[in-house]
Amino acid sequence: MPTTPAQDEVVPALIEQWEVLGGLLREIPGPQWAEASILPGWRVQDIVSHMIGTELMLLGEQAPAPASDPRERPHVHNDIAAINEQWIDHLRDDSPERMRELFGSVMARRAKALRELSADQWEQPSFGPTGPTTYGGFMRIRLFDCWMHELDLRDSAGLPGDEGGLRGTISLDVIAAGLPYAVGRKARAPRGSTITITTTSPVERAIHIEVGDKARHVDAHDGPPTVAITLGAGLLARLAAGRVRAADHRDRISVEGDEELATTILDNLAFVM
Repeated sequence: MPTTPAQDEVVPALIEQWEVLGGLLREIPGPQWAEASILPGWRVQDIVSHMIGTELMLLGEQAPAPASDPRERPHVHNDIAAINEQWIDHLRDDSPERMRELFGSVMARRAKALRELSADQWEQPSFGPTGPTTYGGFMRIRLFDCWMHELDLRDSAGLPGDEGGLRGTISLDVIAAGLPYAVGRKARAPRGSTITITTTSPVERAIHIEVGDKARHVDAHDGPPTVAITLGAGLLARLAAGRVRAADHRDRISVEGDEELATTILDNLAFVM
């Protein structure tokens, strides 16, 4: 079972994330809610519907039955995505004002539930998008998901904001945890190769990976890595989530070492569900 993150860090950060999102929703003009977002098949409002629906399910409410099979939609590729569509359909005709009110009330209920969790409940086995975890581990993923959707909303509406702080730091932890998979399984970096991915502002981090029987994190390399990639933390997040392509942002990425391997890694960084 993966290590459970600190309750006294993740809970306040997740509640803060919802508060930041609530403020952002008040900034998005009404007409923009019906416009296409950067996510295939979703309007701006649909991103908000997805977040509301997920937290309602965690409060014990079931997704309403769909009028048609969501799996027939070209942007739906798995069962989780199909459930997301049920909430999107259910809230499709709600006004932006109603959506803002609903978001605020649902997140207030969830914040209350999180504040009342015992340490034992935080450690309870659970199941998240990446497999078995604890309830606390799932909440860290929830923080990352909501943080990522904040970026989606900002990119869709053209409203830049702060991508750092504790929310950004914890979200980068989630991304960093999956990078060995991207390097070893997706990019198929050869055995013996060493990779360092360094993120710059707003969250500065050096992530070291070496490839043996499988790719794994290490504290440091003995010498210069096979590949050293430096890029902004926000760009890494968008690459890992498949929002953008590295080829379109190479002017914002610095590479040292094996250029061919670096390109392969950058082209295979999308691994977040």
